[in-house]
Amino acid sequence: MPITFRALVEDDRAAVETLFQSELSSHAPERLEGFAAFDGWVMVGAVTSAALPEAVPPAQWGSVSKLVSDDAVFVKSLVVIPSARGEGVGTALVGAVVEAHPGVQVAACAWVRGGRAPAGSANTANGLRPVVTIPGFWRADSVVEQYSCPEDGNPCGCAARVYIRSV
Repeated sequence: MPITFRALVEDDRAAVETLFQSELSSHAPERLEGFAAFDGWVMVGAVTSAALPEAVPPAQWGSVSKLVSDDAVFVKSLVVIPSARGEGVGTALVGAVVEAHPGVQVAACAWVRGGRAPAGSANTANGLRPVVTIPGFWRADSVVEQYSCPEDGNPCGCAARVYIRSV
């Protein structure tokens, strides 16, 4: 069965919470703004987005905040189950966010593990370009939001690679 995509709706909350908890050891987002990917009735991936100032405090961005416009959209969370990875699901989900915001700058971060940013290819395939890698980017967020990193637990000490699509 082909993978199908659609905007997230409130009825997706339980599936999104399960997906995020199992794949990210994380909480599901409070607001369901984004898109989901399904294989039949099973959710295999999701992406959430938010207005940048709401999604990431400027202090966390450091000097990158000067590169991002006030009306930018931030790809907040992207998760794809292991069996669907490498099939273009993440790329299509990020693409859905980009397409939903024509003429608006889009920014994203990818976890950096072992010098690699696995989600980075989904960003670059959609016109986002890497601009900087920020060490320890997730530390404060992991403490406040109470999630555990697969590498470090809590607090997360992982870096983030920042991607921006300019318009």
